[in-house]
Amino acid sequence: MRVQQGISTIGLLYLVGTLAIFGALAIKLGPEYIEYYQLRSIFSQVASEPGLRDKEIAEIRSMIRKRIDVSGIYGFDLKKDAFIGEDGDLLILEFQYSRKTQFVANIAMEVTFEYTKEIE
Repeated sequence: MRVQQGISTIGLLYLVGTLAIFGALAIKLGPEYIEYYQLRSIFSQVASEPGLRDKEIAEIRSMIRKRIDVSGIYGFDLKKDAFIGEDGDLLILEFQYSRKTQFVANIAMEVTFEYTKEIE
C-alpha cells in the first residue's frame, strides 16, 4: 500500500486560490490602511506639540491641515471627518471616516477608521 506524502493537486489549488484572494485584498485595502496610519501619526504628532492647550481650535485645525497636505492625503475632509474641540477639561482630537473600495465586478468593501486622542 502506498502512503501519501505531501499535498494533493486539489489541496494545492485550494491553497493558491486562498492566497490569491488574500493577496488581492491586501492590494486593494493596503493604501486605505496606509492613509489611516498616516492620519493617526499626524494627530498624535499634533497632540504631542508643546503648548497645544494654549492654542485656539482654528490654529490646531490649521496645524493638522498643513501636515495632511504635506503627507499627500487627498480624500480626507478635515471639517467633516474630524472633531477638534474641548470636552470639559480635555482637548479632544479625533477622526472617523469610511472608505468604499471596489474589489471585483459588483463586490465592494467598506472599511471604517476611527481614532481619538485626549489631551489633559
